[in-house]
Amino acid sequence: MSKPDTGGCACGAVRYEIPGEPLAMADCQCRDCQRKSGTGHGSYLTSAAMPDFFTIHAASLDDPGRYQPRMVFYTVSGHAWDKLDPALPKFDRLPSKLDLG
Repeated sequence: MSKPDTGGCACGAVRYEIPGEPLAMADCQCRDCQRKSGTGHGSYLTSAAMPDFFTIHAASLDDPGRYQPRMVFYTVSGHAWDKLDPALPKFDRLPSKLDLG
């Protein structure tokens, strides 16, 4: 088992530790994520589209370099200037069944 992921909010008042491996790491190009991030996408461990799980914004990690996206959602809303890894699997929307493995 790798070391836990740790992080917190911008002011430092809230801290978290995640002892297990994330279920998913994904970039999302939906308009909601664009608005939340102020950029062309949001980067998450789990997903806001899966309400039974909690979502961590990759930028809140103490070591954001540990974030390794595995897929991109909602590319239908993506912008040409938002360059993401071309090797990642891409989905126009959220797939009906996710392969989280």
